[in-house]
Amino acid sequence: MSRAEEWSFPVAFAVVLGVGLALMGWGLLTLSVYEKAAKSRGWRCETGFTAATPSSDVRIEGEFEGARFKLSRHRVMASGRRNTESSELQWIGDEIRVPAFTLHTSRAVDAAIDRFVGAKEMTRTILAATGHAQPAVLTLPADSAFARRAELTAPDTAAAESFFSPSRCAALDPLLGAETVDGAQGRITIIALGFPMPQNLDAHLARGAAIRRALVS
Repeated sequence: MSRAEEWSFPVAFAVVLGVGLALMGWGLLTLSVYEKAAKSRGWRCETGFTAATPSSDVRIEGEFEGARFKLSRHRVMASGRRNTESSELQWIGDEIRVPAFTLHTSRAVDAAIDRFVGAKEMTRTILAATGHAQPAVLTLPADSAFARRAELTAPDTAAAESFFSPSRCAALDPLLGAETVDGAQGRITIIALGFPMPQNLDAHLARGAAIRRALVS
């Protein structure tokens, strides 16, 4: 065995170990920045995975524009062994009086491609044929651009369709990209890919507050 081969494994191991420690240190530093950012705004922040929150390593609670919120970062292993981050923003309060619903929205270009390919309709057909039918998609105002990229499901069809009026859909259209919104009495939850950096928390919550106002008003 040559001297180069003798050194190859220790060097490779040292490099891998160094990168791993650097990433771990960066992760801990990032968590501490979230804690400081939350504290400076009078919010409570918990970091790290727990038995109760196995997929969430950042959990922030507080008030924004007078409304109570909970913001969580979820990290899951996606295909290809890549970590995928998502944000879950909950607005909580007795003033939230909305019917139970789930609203899935996609970006306009993605929705146009799906209408052309018909992937979602094909998926529903397959699920129904295998006994796993999804809830029926309800009708949104036909003259709304929002209706072409949004899917609404709800246990009470009449209440949900009445709630999502043309004016409400028009207000939501510029606010929602590709995300899921769940509504119920006393709670609105907004789920999307990605999570804001500490310096962008206010902007993320401001956008979420605008969605909340469009649903509560």
